[in-house]
Amino acid sequence: MGAQLALVLRVSRLSGRAVARLAGYRAEDGVRVHVDEIGALGADDLDPALQRLAKGMALGRPARQVAEIDSVTAREIQPRLRRPTVNAVGFRIGSLAPLWRPEPGRRTGIASGLGVLWSFDADGWMADLTADFVASDFDPSSSPDRLGAVGASLFRPFSRGDSGLYAGGGVALAASRLGGPLGGNGLQLRGTVGWLTGRLSDASFRVEATAFLDTYAETERGTGKDVRVPGVWLSLIVTPAPK
Repeated sequence: MGAQLALVLRVSRLSGRAVARLAGYRAEDGVRVHVDEIGALGADDLDPALQRLAKGMALGRPARQVAEIDSVTAREIQPRLRRPTVNAVGFRIGSLAPLWRPEPGRRTGIASGLGVLWSFDADGWMADLTADFVASDFDPSSSPDRLGAVGASLFRPFSRGDSGLYAGGGVALAASRLGGPLGGNGLQLRGTVGWLTGRLSDASFRVEATAFLDTYAETERGTGKDVRVPGVWLSLIVTPAPK
């Protein structure tokens, strides 16, 4: 016939969905020089799909990239399926131990407190949004150690079962006075390992150990030096079943 190009259109249909695939072959030797495809939702959706395939071939671009107002397919406007993410509210009780307080006479200490967290579990990863407050005592005249923080952490679980280890890290915006006369505020870096049980149920328990380092400095009592306090946070987290 003297043609330079042979075009083959294949429409594959399964239930109410279809895929239109256009291939171009060089007439002289049968080498394929063009291939493109686009999905359609039923027979009525083929018209814009074929229009897109033709335009894409003329412009040398994939059909998915040449949509216009009148050539958007019904299949493209369908909402995409997404994996569900389990989220829950939990409560934390724990103790914080600074390992280098800005007070030369007493470098270590213990402060305990409570927190609340919003936990998200998306199968291959977990995340927490947290708000915590701890204090060594509630007598203001004794200049107690105290820390308040809001943070976010991302974890990787090492098991897909009901119980298992997990590890990760995060950051928090913290305000603290852990021995210095004035205290400080800023970012706190965190690294966490923990044990989770009840992941497959609507109530779970976690035991966590978190190492932290304040990126901001507190003024050391007596010497005036800047001290960035490191420490360890041990906590028990309970996520009760929703009512």
